[in-house]
Formats: sequence, structure tokens, C-alpha cells
Amino acid sequence: MDYESLMTDRERVSFALRRLYRECGFAPYRMSKFEEYDLYASNKEFLVSPQVITFTDTDGVLMALKPDVTLSIAKNYDSRDALKKLYYNETVYRPAQSGGFSEILQSGVECMGDLGEAETEEILSLAAACLKEVSEDFVLSVSDLGVVEALFSEMSLVEGAEEELAVCIHTKNAVEARRLCEKNGVGESLTKLLVTVINTSLPLGKAADVLLPLAVGEEMRNVLKNLQALAQSPALAAFGDRVIFDSSVLPNRRFYNGLVFSGYVAGASRALLSGGRYDKLMRRLGKQAAAVGFAVYLDRLPEEVTA
Repeated sequence: MDYESLMTDRERVSFALRRLYRECGFAPYRMSKFEEYDLYASNKEFLVSPQVITFTDTDGVLMALKPDVTLSIAKNYDSRDALKKLYYNETVYRPAQSGGFSEILQSGVECMGDLGEAETEEILSLAAACLKEVSEDFVLSVSDLGVVEALFSEMSLVEGAEEELAVCIHTKNAVEARRLCEKNGVGESLTKLLVTVINTSLPLGKAADVLLPLAVGEEMRNVLKNLQALAQSPALAAFGDRVIFDSSVLPNRRFYNGLVFSGYVAGASRALLSGGRYDKLMRRLGKQAAAVGFAVYLDRLPEEVTA
């Protein structure tokens, strides 16, 4: 019997992603549908929404149906492990736009421990391969929070101004960014550089080539050199112009650092994939390790895939 013919397209994509994960040496990770609520209450800023479904178990402990996978995996990471490469296929429970809560199936990977360039290249190329598995018409948008942090450091902004400018970067609003720079006394050269960063949308290697001569400070130069080297790695170069630089990929800076990325496919109205480096979250959980990973939101697959 051809069992594949009995699968839905969503199931076929899910199995295809798991095959990719296993081929890269990631081990399956299984978890309970719920965690102690305190884990989420202590890290609400990391969650997509602070609203969580809770219940009291038979021991009187307040529990929650898990709204996030990364927090659970990070909490259980043992810092004595040099490197953990895990993949998952799990359901999370989050508020729905139409009201109430939704069950959302996520598939993804987490790499925790002593991370080097090889692990970063692998995660990013694996993210691109996952998108390609869904559609040949995809884009992986990549940025590095070090670019933004370096710029903000040079600008010496007053309290609150960084967040206002971060919103402009995330929404690619160069006009408002320029106005805010003028309001906060940022010099013309730094303002122009910020606007250039916002407006740059090129294949990753070409973007690094454009921005590197304009970089201010050693930190920004090093970040752009790393992006340049990443783009030239054989694993990522294989995807060509499908991997682009986009500074608007700007997740929560309290938890994420370094490389961040989002993935899109034709026919899907929202990002199908999101990920990045989250060493800050690991430190907040008391873990002495670096971490990077991504999630694929299977509920966002385009209609022509799921029909």
C-alpha cells in the first residue's frame, strides 16, 4: 500500500522536515503538553502573547498548556553537555485572532551548547532547505542584531529612543527613522547609515559588500564580515539569491542576540519560519551555553500545499 498517498499535504511536509532534521544529525525531542506555569510567568516577554491556558493539577500546582517550545527545551538543557542538537514536532496553544485559543503545530530545531561557525551555517542552510521543501518560491530573510546594536551605541540615544527607532527598522519606515534621528540630535552620517541599513534588501553577500565600507566601529565591521563569510559558505551559497539581508527581522532584543532570520514562501501571508540566536534567554534561565534554532509554523502553510 502507498501510505504516502493517504497523508495530507501538511503531514507530508511535516515528515519531509523531520527527514531533513535527522539527516543533519538532530535527535527527536518529546515533551509533555504542559509545564509549570511559573516558567511562562517568569518569561512572559519572550512569549508571543502573555495569555496562557492554566489549570491546577492534583498536587495543587498551577500548570499551563505550553504556549512555546523553545522555553521548555532550554529549561531542560544540561549545561554539562557540550552540544545538543534536537528537533521537535509539537503543538502549542496560543490566543487566536478570532478569539479563544488555537492549537498550533510547530516543527523545528534547537542547537544548544558550544556553538561555532559550522553550527550557525548548518542551522541557516537547514532553514533554507525547509522552506524549499515547501516551495521552490521562497525567501530567507537574514539579519544580525549586532548591526542595530552597534548603530545605537554610536548614536548615544536617550532612554526610549532606541525602542522607537527599533520599531522604524522593523516596519522599514526610513522616513520616520530620519525624523527621530533629527529629534534626538543624531548626526547626518549616522542617520544616512541607518536609512541605508533599513532600505538595503539584497542577497546576503551583496548586502554585506555594500554595508561593510560604511560600517562604524569594529563591532559593526566584524558582524558584517561574519555575514559576508556566511553567505560565501558552500551550504548557504547553494541557495543563491533566495537568502537576503533584511534589517526588519528584529525580534525581542532582550532575549535574542546575533543572527536572526525569517522565512517566507509564495502563497503564505505571514512568515512560515522564524529563528535566531538566543544566548540571552539561556543566561536568564541560568544556562551557561549558547543557543540557536528555528520553528516552522505548519498552520501557516499556503493553501495550495494544505488543500
